[in-house]
Order: sequence, then structure tokens, then C-alpha cells
Amino acid sequence: MALGVTAGDVREAMESPGRHPLSLRERDFSRFPWREHLRGWGRLIAGLPRALIGAGSRSRWERVQYLARTQLPPGMFSNTGLQDLMARLGRHTRRGDGFGDLLVPLAVTATALDTGERTVFGPGGDEAIGVSLAVRASAAIPGYFSPVRVDGRDYIDGQIVDPIHLDLGAVPGARCILAVTPLSPYVRGGETGTDSRVTDLGAQGVFEQSARVSAEIKLRASRERMQRDHPDVPCFFIEPRPAEVLQLMRAGFGKRDVRRAWELGYTAATRMLTTHARDLEPLLEPACIRIRPDAASGRAR
Repeated sequence: MALGVTAGDVREAMESPGRHPLSLRERDFSRFPWREHLRGWGRLIAGLPRALIGAGSRSRWERVQYLARTQLPPGMFSNTGLQDLMARLGRHTRRGDGFGDLLVPLAVTATALDTGERTVFGPGGDEAIGVSLAVRASAAIPGYFSPVRVDGRDYIDGQIVDPIHLDLGAVPGARCILAVTPLSPYVRGGETGTDSRVTDLGAQGVFEQSARVSAEIKLRASRERMQRDHPDVPCFFIEPRPAEVLQLMRAGFGKRDVRRAWELGYTAATRMLTTHARDLEPLLEPACIRIRPDAASGRAR
């Protein structure tokens, strides 16, 4: 959005895959770094004799486990494609890759891996690096993607510290904050209407559910801090229903999965707008924005 890409542009690209300049490709989200894995496995194999010689069977297994943890790559995949995608969007909209070239102020957060501190790229933080690199660092999901090195420091997903960073939106003159919070945990049974277990999704499902539970706890604390420190800035949250979370957890980076996630997000946004239309109306009126709940609900259906 800050680059000038509209929701209509994205939807058009989804409807004409491969032919549109903004078409999303699977390699834009995830790439397998063969060279890094081959080097890691080479180091692992070279170190096996030393780990196996002169130790009992249990000690050998522990040594092999330690060797595997330290020699294999720090992430299964690389998200360099995401950086390429953001740079491509900047060229398409002729906005470039600098924070000063954007239509609106943009703050991108990441977590410094070696200190656990939040880093903000953009206004009020580090504006020297490109937007595309900042977005890539912010999206480096630990374990899944390798950490991203920026100016000698390694960064991982910005949600590790806080899944939403509401305080960055409470700038002077802010009338309200519209926040997208997709990391709700899956709840079996009840409203979900499904008896599926997280373990049915395998190791990736267990890892993602753990991250979602952790994010929910941090989000609760973030909301409480926001109400305490900025009581005059109301927050409205666009989030999935419990029944929709399992669909997101099952989704990958394929075109059909991306389109389905997009549709769930559109429905969630419409749901929030129609639910809070009366509260939002006086806040959005100064920006010449009107909410038409009936039309929005019809489009969502």
C-alpha cells in the first residue's frame, strides 16, 4: 500500500496469474538454499567420525544431535524471493526502494537475534536500508527461514517481540488504528465445528500452533498497554474466526492457498467494518471515507 499498490491491483494479479506484472509466484515466498544445505550436510558428515569414536551409544547419539544442530543451516528455507518481490513492486510503481520514496510513512519491525531487542526500520528508526530488505528481515520466521543479516546484525520475525506493535501507530494526530492480526490460535471443537487435531498437520502444525498461542498472549499484553498509554486512540482488529484459523494453518504458498488467504482477509475486514461501522464513521469522515455495511457484506458474500 505504501508503494502505491492497491487492493484491486493485487486481486487482478491473482485472477491473471503469470501474465500480470504483480503476479505472485511460489518462489517469491520460499526458496530452498541447496548450497547452504549441502555445505551443512558436508560439515555434519565430516564431523561424524569424531562424534562416534570413543563414546558410549547414548553419548554418541547426543554428540550427533549436537553436531546436527550446530552444523546444519539456521533455517530450512530462504526468503530472498520476498525481497525480490518487494523490489519488483517498487519498480512497477516507480517508487523505488527507499523509505523516503513511499506514499505514506512506513515502519517495519524485526527482532535482533543476538539481543532479543526490537528494531524499527523506517521513520524514527533505521531508514538507511532498502524497504525490500527490511520487509525480508521482518518476515524471517525462525526455524522456517534463515535469519537475515543487515549491517552485520542478524534479524528474525518482528512478531517475536510483539505481534502487532500498536505503539508505532499511535503517532500524533492518529484518530484510530486498524490492525490486522491473523495469528489467532486454533481452537478444536466448539465454534470451529471440526474435530481435527493440530498433530494431524505434523511437525509444522505443532510449530505454528505454538507460535499462535505465544502471539495471542503477547497480543493481549500489547492491547492492554495501548489502552493504558493511548486511551484516546481506539483500535479495531481484523482477525480470523476460530473456524478460519485451521484453513490458514493448512495453507501453503501456492496460488490457490494465497487466493484463499486473501478471501479470508477480505471477509474478516468486511466483518470488522460492518460490526464497528457506527464507531468508525466519525473517525473516518475527516478522511472522506464512508462505510456502506450492506454493500460491503454483499461483496464479502
